[in-house]
Amino acid sequence: MLIVKNDPPAVDADLAAGRFLCPSCSNGILARWEFARRRTLRDGQELRPRRGHCPKVGGCGPRTSCSRTSACCGVGTPPR
Repeated sequence: MLIVKNDPPAVDADLAAGRFLCPSCSNGILARWEFARRRTLRDGQELRPRRGHCPKVGGCGPRTSCSRTSACCGVGTPPR
């Protein structure tokens, strides 16, 4: 899971621009990748966070990647 700002359009733009490093491998750059599953928080609020993907680059420059995905949850999101 990656903690991001509480502004879904801004997070989407940051993912599109490649501004997030992969939290799993710290080497790849996250790209937009669908959405995480819908979550119901303790306060009853429903949340469906954006998901980022560390694409498999395979020998394209010094950066390699792990091909994992990460949910991008907003700062201050209460635990499930």
